[in-house]
Amino acid sequence: MKVITIDQFGGPEVLKDATIALPQISRDEVLVKVKAVGFNPVDTKIRSGVYGGTCPLILGVDFSGVVEAVGDRHGEFAVGDHVYGLSFKGSYAEYIGISTKLIAKMPQSLSFEEAAAVPVAYVTAFQAMIGTGALQQNRPLFISGGSGGVGSAAIQLARVYRAGPVFTMSGNVQSREYLLKHLQVPSSHILNYSGMSTEEMADKLIEMNQGQQFYFALDFVGGKVKELCFVVADYHGHVASILPEDDAFSVKVWGRNSIFWHKSLSLHMVYLMASFGAGPKGWNIYKTQLKHLASLFEKKELPEPHIQIMGELSAETARKAHVLLATGHTFGKLVMSLSDSN
Repeated sequence: MKVITIDQFGGPEVLKDATIALPQISRDEVLVKVKAVGFNPVDTKIRSGVYGGTCPLILGVDFSGVVEAVGDRHGEFAVGDHVYGLSFKGSYAEYIGISTKLIAKMPQSLSFEEAAAVPVAYVTAFQAMIGTGALQQNRPLFISGGSGGVGSAAIQLARVYRAGPVFTMSGNVQSREYLLKHLQVPSSHILNYSGMSTEEMADKLIEMNQGQQFYFALDFVGGKVKELCFVVADYHGHVASILPEDDAFSVKVWGRNSIFWHKSLSLHMVYLMASFGAGPKGWNIYKTQLKHLASLFEKKELPEPHIQIMGELSAETARKAHVLLATGHTFGKLVMSLSDSN
């Protein structure tokens, strides 16, 4: 089968086409013929060696496809089922052998390309919002990175769970237009942060929220924006972040001068792959959340994901996507389509 792999860590140029044997599935796995693959910022970090590991390596997590073969303990899946899921062994491939605990039947209302845009972004947003237990109805919340894949999913989930009103931010006209047109965020709830300091952004956001701080602030950007979330969060409020920082990050957590202590804030770090590290016994959380998200799409409570198809399965397509992801100015999700090639 054809795959996209890397033999060494580095820039987008290390991505290359390769051919390897089809996966051999175990009794608890299914073989999926991939129809579409989603790109995520974490792909670029793995490619550059941020998370370590050994090469050669197949990148990618998101995918959708058709079940081609099943193990004899496959559970509810049959040959021909349309599925989507999270492949932590790499999804830039024509076929994936995967545990049935990491997939679910994909929403029939979505195309393969749309379904491939869901797993990482929507499961991450779900875990950051609903999984933390902090999301509450009719309480204003701040979502940073609202035009990105996870931010877009978070805004839509907030609407499903009647949380908000939602406030977010944009740094350019394109981002603002995306928030207005595709996510229906009111213009009065979008901060144009261009040229602003952290203090200025915080003051403006609180002013936009009728002088009130936010019970819930979500950090989907990191760095200075993480600090912004700490500042705009209300006393006894909650901050969730999906991004780690390096050891030089300036905000102190445990000292007497800590903003967390003074505000009695709770902080929840969300790492999508945490349950994967627990082994197969911890993987059911992925299936449960994928099934729940599928039901929300089926009931039209969640709209179709906004996607940009970058091309077919090839290193050239992946390189283009990785370069675009590195700009930080993508809207919705970038997707690679295999529907016409297999």
